Amino acid sequence: MLVILISLTIGLSANNQCKGDRSRTPKKIIQKLDTNKDGKLSKEEASKATRGPLSSSFISIDSNSDGYIDASELTAYHNSASRQRKSK
Repeated sequence: MLVILISLTIGLSANNQCKGDRSRTPKKIIQKLDTNKDGKLSKEEASKATRGPLSSSFISIDSNSDGYIDASELTAYHNSASRQRKSK
């Protein structure tokens, strides 16, 4: 879980385009990886993330099971990971 939190905190990138950028928000992460610009990530788009849990935890992050991750779902997942980390 700590790795997931750290990955989300420092940001995710496609093809290392954001390497070193530590101010990435869920909305910015989605904007960067959203190749068709529909405002959400498909499993294929999420699989392009070079760091973090987007691909491996796609089903968990996609809380409404619509096959996409949007900014609110990614934010909720991040907040949940933060709470779990703080409770340890």
